Amino acid sequence: MNDSFVVVAGLGNPGLKYQNTRHNFGFDLVDRLARIHGVQFKTEKKFNADITKIHIGQRKVVLVKPLSYMNLSGPVVRKVSNFYQAKLEHVLVILDDANLPLGKIRFRMDGRDGGHHGLESISKAMGSTKHPRLRLGIGRGENLRQISGYVLDKFREPELDLKDKVELRAIEQIDCWLTQDPETAIQKFNGSVT
Repeated sequence: MNDSFVVVAGLGNPGLKYQNTRHNFGFDLVDRLARIHGVQFKTEKKFNADITKIHIGQRKVVLVKPLSYMNLSGPVVRKVSNFYQAKLEHVLVILDDANLPLGKIRFRMDGRDGGHHGLESISKAMGSTKHPRLRLGIGRGENLRQISGYVLDKFREPELDLKDKVELRAIEQIDCWLTQDPETAIQKFNGSVT
């Protein structure tokens, strides 16, 4: 990687109603990254996003939480990426994934959206699927027909310990990606945290 900015966009929905829900796992992870680095998000109206900056190794990283709601995240991420002149391969999207069980993470440098409308919006706005993504498993619950309600439910008490482990491992994986290389990050950290 060169000296340009890296954009790390956590996906979620803004507002108290959606805090701590499964669909906001991406928001939660970038919030934790910000806390670890001792910085706070600031709302940037020109981007319609909460933004802050950190360093990971020698990399300058812009953390982004789009405030446009999940399914309209694409134009926000594109605008931030363009402003900071981040290359496509330096725009990481962090999202929840109902196709993976809670406790499992999957980092890839490109691929399909898998039916995730937030990721679909970003790939469409960026004009390519060749940008990295980090999927955080949330599972599907017992009732497969009610997936929309399930993803908007809050994590239950028994799930919080596993969620915590996922966040810590995902942060290690992001660090590995930025300080080493994608292949090492994939081989070392993809899979289950248990």
